[in-house]
Amino acid sequence: GLPATPYDPARARTVLASIGHGPQRPLEIEYKTSSDPFRLRVAAALQAQLAEVGIRLRIRSFDWGTFFGDIKAGRFQMYSLAWVGVESPDIFRYVLHSEAVPPVGANRGRYASAAVDAWIEAAERAVARASSVPLFRRIQEQAHADRVYVPLWYEGQVAASGPRLSGYRLSPRGHYDGLADVELTGLQRRRSR
Repeated sequence: GLPATPYDPARARTVLASIGHGPQRPLEIEYKTSSDPFRLRVAAALQAQLAEVGIRLRIRSFDWGTFFGDIKAGRFQMYSLAWVGVESPDIFRYVLHSEAVPPVGANRGRYASAAVDAWIEAAERAVARASSVPLFRRIQEQAHADRVYVPLWYEGQVAASGPRLSGYRLSPRGHYDGLADVELTGLQRRRSR
């Protein structure tokens, strides 16, 4: 239910101009990524999109170990990673709490908000998960407003089923382990001619 960030290149150019950047003096940002071909294509797409508003994105790719080591150490201006297997709001402490700076957590951008810290701590003290839900919403709303992360996409799952297919369950973590339990009934072998 969070509002999407509108696509507004004209406003982006205006904001950049207000801080002294424009065609003669573009904002330059270094983008670190791994050497994975898919990640390099994502980097190229970001580079092209940011160039449209006057941001010069310099792509630097590294082997996974070097790249991730730099990210964990905070040696970056911009990067992207994917969150995998997240199904619990307990991750908020790990990625948003001001005390979760690496190597203790994954607050790699060194985000600090006293309000968010307090909401995380209050949610952890809550006896029932249901009483934490309003706190989790506040945390999400504040992190979204502060642009702690810019979500690029979410890889959703799609399930197609029929009367002969049973046993498949969508996973809240986004993996396809449920395929191991699929059964297909009523199949008849075709005779070869």
